[in-house]
Amino acid sequence: MAFINRELSWIQFNERVLHQATLSTTPFFEKGRFLSIASNNLDEFYMVRVGSLQELSALVESNDNKTNLTITQQLKLISKQVQHFIDHQTQVYDSWMKEAQSYHIHVKKVIDLKSNDQAYIQTMYKSQIEPLLSPMIVDQSHPFPFLQNKQVVVVALLKKGKKKTLGLIPIDPHIIPLVVSLPTSSSLHCVMVSDLIHTHIQKIFKGYEVEAITNMKLIRNADLDYDGSDDEELTFKDVMKKLLKKRQRLAVVRAEFNHPLPELIKEVVKRVSIKTQHVFVNPIPLHGAHFKLIEQFCLKRYPNAFFPQLSPRNPLHPYQGSMMDLLKKQDVFLHVPYDRLDPLIHLLKEAANHPNVVSIKMTLYRLSSQSSIIEALVQAAQQGKEVVVIIELKARFDEQHNIDHATTLEEAGCQVIYGFEGYKVHSKCCLITEVDKGKVITYTHTSTGNYNENTAKLYTDYHVLSANPTLGEDVRTFFTWLQLGDIEAFKQPLHHLSTSPFTFKESILHHIHQEIATHLQEKDGHIIFKMNSMTDKDIMEALILADQHGVKVDLIIRGINCLSVENTTINVRSILGRYLEHSRVYYFKHHNQNTMLISSADLMTRNTMKRIESAINIHDERIIQTIVRSLQLQLRDDIAAYIQVKQHYEYHEGQDSQVMHFSLSELSSTQTSNQGIMKRVFEKMKKAVKPK
Repeated sequence: MAFINRELSWIQFNERVLHQATLSTTPFFEKGRFLSIASNNLDEFYMVRVGSLQELSALVESNDNKTNLTITQQLKLISKQVQHFIDHQTQVYDSWMKEAQSYHIHVKKVIDLKSNDQAYIQTMYKSQIEPLLSPMIVDQSHPFPFLQNKQVVVVALLKKGKKKTLGLIPIDPHIIPLVVSLPTSSSLHCVMVSDLIHTHIQKIFKGYEVEAITNMKLIRNADLDYDGSDDEELTFKDVMKKLLKKRQRLAVVRAEFNHPLPELIKEVVKRVSIKTQHVFVNPIPLHGAHFKLIEQFCLKRYPNAFFPQLSPRNPLHPYQGSMMDLLKKQDVFLHVPYDRLDPLIHLLKEAANHPNVVSIKMTLYRLSSQSSIIEALVQAAQQGKEVVVIIELKARFDEQHNIDHATTLEEAGCQVIYGFEGYKVHSKCCLITEVDKGKVITYTHTSTGNYNENTAKLYTDYHVLSANPTLGEDVRTFFTWLQLGDIEAFKQPLHHLSTSPFTFKESILHHIHQEIATHLQEKDGHIIFKMNSMTDKDIMEALILADQHGVKVDLIIRGINCLSVENTTINVRSILGRYLEHSRVYYFKHHNQNTMLISSADLMTRNTMKRIESAINIHDERIIQTIVRSLQLQLRDDIAAYIQVKQHYEYHEGQDSQVMHFSLSELSSTQTSNQGIMKRVFEKMKKAVKPK
């Protein structure tokens, strides 16, 4: 029974993201966006996953439970694959820069500028950049300084007499621009400020001989570990503030340099205590600041450089009445970004001002900075209603954002609960309670995605609004468990709702085994799952068992997938494109009977066992059929889909084009030290995705 290592599967996924930047169907600027996403993804991968693995390896040498790879072996394989990813990224970026010229966009070297542009850029340097630089020397009196995570630093190898040392010039993007544009009207010419600094490096380090110069970026571990041992007098919000400050100084887990300068790199590496396997040469810019200039330039002149604008529909048009009255008659389903999120916003605003509404309870994980949802909750509290908000302060990279929102809610009089001890609250639920003439009426909202108006325009997610009293009772019970902080309570079964860390996984496994049993009698069993990632070994083994018993299994998995389909008939596809496929749906069908769950949870061990999640069982046949049609469309997709074959993925760009392979099959076991195999695998990959 074959499985794929999680980390290697993730890098394979990021290759697919990068591949989007090579497609003829992807508009010019959107290619740049995919380049930027792939680069940011890689940074976060090191900040979270590699950082965690390195910390763990210092404590114990454990094995991956799917591939039996040790942590040391995983880190070595990650390093090799990332270097090949960077090679491919460089190729794609160079191709994109060539295409940029047809849009009159040029990223120039200072040395190549004409005399009038030289005069302009040198004047700017003297007046706006040089006064803000903070060059520093590394020697016995000047220890190697702390450098911010992801900060671009100009680094030089300096020589005075027989002694050599390092010179560093950090570029603080809050003070100094990373890129500047030249004053042209019909075209965009821009220069990297780091390159401008390079031309002045000998003057900056006067008295030294500059032997080598490059740009550098350090990536630091961002895996914050809360162990509950802080001062008991501090609130969890205060503890998170302390941890966020600590994150800025965590260990370096990756270093990137623009040029292969062994002596210079060696001097840096020994001072930041990083293994050479996590040091990379990356010739493209170590930041994406010029993408913003290119976007602004194209917006004014080249609308064809972007995906065409689409307007989401109003799913309730022409209805303009009360959302609460409508939900008493029917459930409302939203499929964002194709549908507007407005019905949810309208429901919250109506509830905030409705005289019969007594309480609003909500889980919050990621929000937009200017949030209509926060405004509605604040308004409800100011109207004297009970507002209970469970806000997850450990939502990675949104911690400070959520701390700020929590403060706003507290100041308005809301009861704010900072997550759940020992578990992240990742569930997306809202409960509105109305009391009308002594009768209690509940309105619920559950979804697969966050309460974020901005990402609702970019991520595909399912939302269900309902006044179903049984579902309302389940959600009320769920919030009671959250407010009491009793993890044992989550073991209790509910009617329409299943929850992690206990009953959600039990429910998925139960339905898989039930599908097997029914299929053995009726011979038409079908399982369709759609999610972001899958790593839970128990569920993967159950799906393999279903396949072995003849149940048809279709999986739509955008990102990480640890299941090899070798020796199975399981169909796995990854769909990437304009929108981030973010919805999670688990569908079981046999003999014209449907069972469907939508959830905040992927089938990852972290979701099934280490988080507070929720899934609702959809009973509205109209909603079930709407989602099924969406799933069937994606299973027929031959444009945006990458099809898994054994342990690799194939991409078909239309019906007549060459099949493109994204293979990690030779890298998923401990027999992968042969560099010849490594070279062959990635040479095939690079040829397959060569930009047009």
